[in-house]
Amino acid sequence: MIEPVFLQPHIFVVFQQGAGGNFLCALLRNLINKSTEKFKITKIGSAHPEIDLKVLGKDYLAFGTLPDDQLDFTDLTTRENYYIDKIKNDYGKLNKPQVVWTHDYSNIPLYQKYFPNSKVLVITQESVKEKLALTCMNVLKTMLAPGSPGPFPPMQWENIKKRWRHLAKQELEEYLKINIDDAKLDFIKENYYDIYKYAVIIKRLEYFQLRHFVDHPDSSHLDVVNSSLFNLNTDYWLENNHLPLYTVGSTHQSFINDNCVQLPFDYVLERNLDTLIECLTQIFGKLDQSELVYITSCFDTYISTQEDLLLNDPVQYVKNLEKAASDSRQLFYKNIK
Repeated sequence: MIEPVFLQPHIFVVFQQGAGGNFLCALLRNLINKSTEKFKITKIGSAHPEIDLKVLGKDYLAFGTLPDDQLDFTDLTTRENYYIDKIKNDYGKLNKPQVVWTHDYSNIPLYQKYFPNSKVLVITQESVKEKLALTCMNVLKTMLAPGSPGPFPPMQWENIKKRWRHLAKQELEEYLKINIDDAKLDFIKENYYDIYKYAVIIKRLEYFQLRHFVDHPDSSHLDVVNSSLFNLNTDYWLENNHLPLYTVGSTHQSFINDNCVQLPFDYVLERNLDTLIECLTQIFGKLDQSELVYITSCFDTYISTQEDLLLNDPVQYVKNLEKAASDSRQLFYKNIK
């Protein structure tokens, strides 16, 4: 007999980091439960408070959150069986649909294999504008967000932060032409935040091979935003940081198929409520007036917390950061003489 959990009409949301997936999940969760309750969106536009199971490391329905999670297993079959056993043990008798999210696009075939009555919603990003904007938004809502818990178990989140602290130090050493230890990094963050903010965002753009587009937005330069990236173990990489930070796996598009509901991230940049409603209609069918009013209210709140310039012109947004950092650098040099 098939456990009830596998027959429920779950919604699996697959998205790149920074693409507003947690906002979408919170909205979907309320719609699926026929609730019009307000959910928390922070002043910087993050809905990351909705991450309890992720932080506890018990979101087994997701089959892992990052491509890196695959590296915890000797092979993909072992990984698949591990999650199926966990789902049967922890969720086997679950008889109501869930909203589940991941950053690992390679999980799409698993959702479609084991949950035949479910929907898979994929946020896509094809334009340079979309890629630049969501990468900056990811930094603003996680790495630069004061007290952000991070949508991962504590140990994994600490390793991610450790890796990015080191990358920030690398960028600052190049930018300021001085040695940066932990104390100096914290000093710059506290007293010259424009420099720190620019360094972290630039390094994240560099991570996805997007930095080139800040000066050449029409370039045909290739990036890796739409590829699965497998980061080296943090401690190993810190000891061997002459090595590449990650290896590049399959493209996201190789896992997306006609059975997926696709939502272009551009709907956020263009403040396009109609595109969002069209996507939600593909999942739920015709929406009633109260649901449409609720969706509109949530969307308006979410958009109102985003930075307008970042949505309108992410290239100019980064150039403004660069100018603010340059001004702050002159002050830094003056003060340390």
